[in-house]
Amino acid sequence: MAWLKLTLPLCFLGALLVLPAYCQQAPCEVVRKTVPQGSFRLDVEPHDYTPNDIYTVSITGAENASSVIFQILPSENSGGGLWEEGNRLVRCSPSESLMQKNISGSGIRTRWISSSSLNVGSAEIRAFVTFINGTTLLQTRTLAKGNFRRFLGEKWIFATMVWFGGDSKH
Repeated sequence: MAWLKLTLPLCFLGALLVLPAYCQQAPCEVVRKTVPQGSFRLDVEPHDYTPNDIYTVSITGAENASSVIFQILPSENSGGGLWEEGNRLVRCSPSESLMQKNISGSGIRTRWISSSSLNVGSAEIRAFVTFINGTTLLQTRTLAKGNFRRFLGEKWIFATMVWFGGDSKH
C-alpha cells in the first residue's frame, strides 16, 4: 500500500511534464497561423545579408519557453540556406523547411548558412517560440544586403581621409 502512495504522485508529475509536449501543434501548422509579436529578443549576427555567409541566431528573454521553430523566407524564390542542425529539420513542402529545437532556460543559439545564390538580396528570419502554457509568439529579423561603405568599415574611412588629403594629426 505504501508503494501506491509513492507511485501515484510520480505518475501525476510525469503526466504534467509530458502533456505540454504532447499537446503542441505540428510545426508546419504553427507557422501558417497568425501569431502575436513576442516580447523575447531575436538577434542575428551579422546584420547584413551576404550569400553563403554564416549567421548566429540567438533568442534571449524567453522565460518559460519550451520550444522554438525557425523559418527562413528569402526575398526571391530560392533555397533558404542551411541550418546548423539539419537533423532537426521539418519539411512542410518541397520548398519550405523549418528547424525546431527545444529550449532549456531562457534562450537558445544556433547557426544558419545563407543561400549561395547571388540573386537573393535579403532574407527574413522568423522565430516562433512556444511557451509551457501553449502560447506561441513570433519575432522576425530582416537581413538586407549591406552597402559598400559598411562593408569596408574603418578601411573606407581611412581611404577617404587619404583621398581628400585628411590627416589625423591636424
